[in-house]
Parts: sequence; C-alpha cells; structure tokens
Amino acid sequence: MSIDSRESFYKDKIRHIRVANTGGHRAPHKPLLMLLVLGQYLKGKRLIRFADICEPLTLMLREFGPYRRNYYPNFPFIKLHNDGLWKISGDVAVDTLNRGGYSKNFLIDNHFTGRFEPGFERYLLEDRNHLLDIARFILETNFPATIHQDILQIAQIDLNDTAERTVDSRQKGRDPHFREDVLIAYNYTCAVCGFELRLGRNPVGLEAAHIRWHSAGGEDAISNGMALCSLHHKLFDLGVFTLTDQYEIALSDMINGNVGIIERFRSHQITLPSRDYPAIGNIRWHRREVFKGSI
Repeated sequence: MSIDSRESFYKDKIRHIRVANTGGHRAPHKPLLMLLVLGQYLKGKRLIRFADICEPLTLMLREFGPYRRNYYPNFPFIKLHNDGLWKISGDVAVDTLNRGGYSKNFLIDNHFTGRFEPGFERYLLEDRNHLLDIARFILETNFPATIHQDILQIAQIDLNDTAERTVDSRQKGRDPHFREDVLIAYNYTCAVCGFELRLGRNPVGLEAAHIRWHSAGGEDAISNGMALCSLHHKLFDLGVFTLTDQYEIALSDMINGNVGIIERFRSHQITLPSRDYPAIGNIRWHRREVFKGSI
C-alpha cells in the first residue's frame, strides 16, 4: 500500500471512530486521548501507562469536552481498542465491548498500558510528518481553530516542528464568503462588546465565529455565525459563555476573576445582526455541547 493510500486509510478510520452513545451529544474522548498519546510518541514513548495518562486526559476532557459532573478517562482508554487503532494490555484480560466498562482504579491497579496498533504505529514512526499531520487532522475534524493551541499545549505537540501544512478535504469545503457575510450582517462589530477597529479599510481583531462548530456539522451560514472579537471568540469556543433563547449572554458559574469585568459581561443581550438571527437550534447545541455550566 502506498504512503498516500495508507494516509487515506488511517484518516478514514479516525474520521469514523465510534463515539459513546450519548444521545447525539459531542464525545471528543477518543480524539483527545489520541492527541495525548501522539504527544508521548513525539517524546519517544511507545507503551503508555494508564496511570500516567489518567490525570492529563481528565484535564483535557474537562477543558475541551462538554460540561459533565464527572469525567471518565478510563472509557476511551479501553474503547479505542475497538476501532482498530489502539491495543491495550494489563495483568488481567478485559472485554473491551463490556458496556459497563472498568474503573480508573481497576486499570491502575492492574497496570494497564496501551499503544497504537502495529501498522498504524509503523506509519507514524517512519516519518515525523506523518505523526504531525495525523495530529492536525484530528484537531481540524473535531475542534474549532480557536482552541487548537490550548489542546496542543497540554498534549505537548508542536505542529510547527517539521510538518508542512496539509488541508483535509473536509476543511476545503468551507464557504470562503462566510466570514465576510457574517461581519457585514453584524456591521463589523463584536456582538458581545461592540469592538470595532479597522486598519485602513480592513477590520482587525474581528472574527466570524461558528455557533455550532463546523467540525460538528455546523453550516457556513449567517444564522450559525456571530461576529466576535478574537477574545470573545475564544471564550465562546471554550464554553465560558453562551446565549439564551432570547439572545442574552449566560456566563458559566465556574468563572471567577475581576468582579467588574464579570459584571459587565453578565446578562445583557448581544448585538443582533441585520438579518438571519442566530438559529435557536444552533444556540441550544452550543449550550448543551460547549457551555461549561447550565441555565
């Protein structure tokens, strides 16, 4: 099989990784685990102990996954085995199809380890660019660009190391007019804080945010967009705030810091666009899948 064929084969397997049955909710557990393991591979580690990866994976699930009362890094560590990309072993045999799963303490006490499947591992290790390209592919097909660097920092991956940028066909399908259409609809003004600045005729520091992430099937449409300054765009994608059905800002109850800033941020309506108001279905997706709190 040629290099291009293997690249397509493994990217297709990654794209079709089975996710937990969570009623259609976003479940980034396996992609986050894979990124964390890729970071370990870059440091020369191949056999990954669950005991070592449990804490950083929990952190990633908490920071970049949907809000949950509890987080279970043990589930993706076991279940990724069923996707043909990952092999696990321990002091005792386990049934990776067991719907009940196995606890964190069980995996730690029985010295469970994991590593990528031998063929996939060979592909990753024969060229550092392969590994970095796979990491980039996982990011681009699961997370918005605003939080890529935060994820990479925890996973300890530097995409600028040696790999040249490649763009997946899924990314090529984006509408090149989306940004301009959204900014025009919002009169080149941040919907949250009113930020509006130009360098000559060109707006600066202003971005078109997807409400329902593009990687989660969100459309390149004004009704799925908001004009946000770069700061509020990142905060929105991290789940620091969301919108109510009345287009009011709802702030996470986990947030803390400067009281004055928090109060200015809390409970006011966004500036609405001239047409195609944000679709309620997209807002509700963001509240359910990204927002770190409840309304």
